[in-house]
Amino acid sequence: MATGFLVKKLEELQSGRFPVTFASMSSIQIGFIVFTFLGPVALWLLSRKVQSRRLAVGIDFAFAGVLLAAYVLNLAWHWKNGLLSLQRALPMQLCDWAAFATLAALLGRRAMAFELAYFWGIAGTAQALFTPAVNIGMDVPTWCFFILHSAIPAGVFWLMFEFQMRPRPGAFLRIMAWSQWYLVCALLVNRWTGANFGFLASRPEQKTMLDFFPDPHWLYVLCFEGVAVVFFLVLDLPWILQRRKK
Repeated sequence: MATGFLVKKLEELQSGRFPVTFASMSSIQIGFIVFTFLGPVALWLLSRKVQSRRLAVGIDFAFAGVLLAAYVLNLAWHWKNGLLSLQRALPMQLCDWAAFATLAALLGRRAMAFELAYFWGIAGTAQALFTPAVNIGMDVPTWCFFILHSAIPAGVFWLMFEFQMRPRPGAFLRIMAWSQWYLVCALLVNRWTGANFGFLASRPEQKTMLDFFPDPHWLYVLCFEGVAVVFFLVLDLPWILQRRKK
């Protein structure tokens, strides 16, 4: 079945009929991508020049404050406009969990919180900057979406540069265990509420990498597992190699 699916997709790609056509990136999208990867470096260079612990802690709180403000503002906007559905109100998207982990890492620099933010934030949240599952405009939800999905990985990079935080030995297994917990919770909540948390029930309307996943639901969910394993291993590999050199 899997082989037939791949053959079909390759044939569609060669014939120009592949269903995924990524739209050109908007200026707001490009701006947040640039900040995500270059902003933490610029802040780290500033911190090194100033040599002020107060500045470094202030940047921690700034990242945390922006994350929290964007999260609350998004909920408030949808509530004010009568659009606050159960799916928007419940913090059951993986990016919600990644945001909470990032907040804990920024404010408390807990190793476990950092590992969750590192793996979930880079493997999951950061890729949403390139293939956002929202209709991009200049409205409040768009800005909140990009602020959240940029601040999470940017906060992780900042912690790595400024405070030398790294995944510990065994991080891959711990993150896989936490990810299974999220998977089970999201699948159960989706079943009880009819929501689509984690896009585990169906693909988003917008074109994303999930359009590459096969249609049978069990295989669709299994692909999440496979992609997570690959992404998490790639993210953990540099630190495994670094520890072996010591």
